[in-house]
Amino acid sequence: MPGLIASLMLLEESHLDWKEFYHVAMFIYNIQSILTFSAFASYVWAREYEENMMENLLCYPYSKQHIFYAKLLILLPVILVTSVLFVFASHMAAPFLVSGALELENVKEFVSIVGVMVIMHFLLLPFVLFVTMLSRQAVTGIILGVLFMLVCTIFYSSSFIQYIPFIIPMVLADHLLGFDKLILSGYTVPVIILLLTFAFSLGGCLWLLRSNKIHIQN
Repeated sequence: MPGLIASLMLLEESHLDWKEFYHVAMFIYNIQSILTFSAFASYVWAREYEENMMENLLCYPYSKQHIFYAKLLILLPVILVTSVLFVFASHMAAPFLVSGALELENVKEFVSIVGVMVIMHFLLLPFVLFVTMLSRQAVTGIILGVLFMLVCTIFYSSSFIQYIPFIIPMVLADHLLGFDKLILSGYTVPVIILLLTFAFSLGGCLWLLRSNKIHIQN
């Protein structure tokens, strides 16, 4: 959808080049991904609680940590497939809007940036899973996604947006594409924030698993 939405937004634009199209498409992709991947991560974890099947799941001869890692890792191909579809849809619609020939170097650059975004969005998922473990509700991901989308919209031009984990992929994509519309002081601090968010959230999830409290049915 991000690629198609970008095409619809740019229907009336004239003299649009590939860089500008990629920038708009990537912006919409990162905005939608905040909600889409958060909602899916919450659903993957919370559905057993909502369907009262957690006790059945724990009857399988696998540890709780094994089940957690399986749920976490299955989200990586979900993000990857979604991103591949985004790239495909973007290049299907763009030739009707963009003037000039598509150069292979531009495609390689765009695909490589999308690859970086895949990793970044995956690093944010343990935080969503941690909050979902506490709430046991699939709607948690939707609430988090909408919240961070609002933060992004409201503080779009502020300097501290580069330090908000869920907004960092959008900020870095903006600069990796060669635009400076979002404020970025440097790559080091945002990357460290993403890694720390992943590490502490993953640690929090494992701590909750060891506490056994999250597997008590409501």
